[in-house]
Amino acid sequence: MQWSSRIVEVAGLSGVGKTTTCNTIEKTLGEKNKAWCPRIYLFFIRNYIDKLFLVGTTVRFFNVLKIVYQAQKENKTSLFLWIIRLLGKALCVQGTKVIELGNESVAIMLILNRITVIRCLAYIEAVMRNAVFIIDDGFMQRGTSVWLRTPPSSRNDILEVYYRSLPRKISGVIINGSVPLILQRAQTRSSGIRSVFGVQMTDSVDSTLEETYHDMSRIFDTFGHKNNFLFIDVNEGVTVQEQSEKVLSGVKSLYPNKKMICWACC
Repeated sequence: MQWSSRIVEVAGLSGVGKTTTCNTIEKTLGEKNKAWCPRIYLFFIRNYIDKLFLVGTTVRFFNVLKIVYQAQKENKTSLFLWIIRLLGKALCVQGTKVIELGNESVAIMLILNRITVIRCLAYIEAVMRNAVFIIDDGFMQRGTSVWLRTPPSSRNDILEVYYRSLPRKISGVIINGSVPLILQRAQTRSSGIRSVFGVQMTDSVDSTLEETYHDMSRIFDTFGHKNNFLFIDVNEGVTVQEQSEKVLSGVKSLYPNKKMICWACC
């Protein structure tokens, strides 16, 4: 991996423990290496920062949005007018969780926009502090969120277009584990599978949910190898501390003698 990438994304199936891992890494790195990004993001109220990026996000992911538009067969407006309306709706969203929107097109726009903002802030800080910036979110992870919110008939198309829209150099770590184990972890969360996925799902682990997890696992495997992501396997007996040490050790092996900053932004 190239040092010029600067940002390391931690990706994996929902429930594998990305945020918990990054929170532990933050504590391990100590106060001296604490990220400034969250303070800046929250101080300026993230809703206002996010809206400044919406037009740029629309330009970068225009072809992705075009697939979303084409998937809505009942849509009778032109693509240009549809995007203008989509921007207007996204601008009007204030403090609403994506899961509560009830509009998948707007949700996809906001997902793409938020990760664009997060990576931009992280990159600026990484350059200013001459460091590697670890985040528990990223383009790789958000690809599955976009995939989940797209009609099944357009999912393959949107994935290909989405990953072609990304920067050439993306560094990251994918936390791997067996699907049954990860589903079990997800269920133990107080908020359950529903909020782990970020979309409306059933509260029980049925065959459809398990199949979706297997599909997402294949997505990470395919595009992770294409982008030279580092894969770290976790087993049932691995503690949070051990998992965090594995991830941090993996990042340090890619970027030896570099300062590390971590932001658990999910």
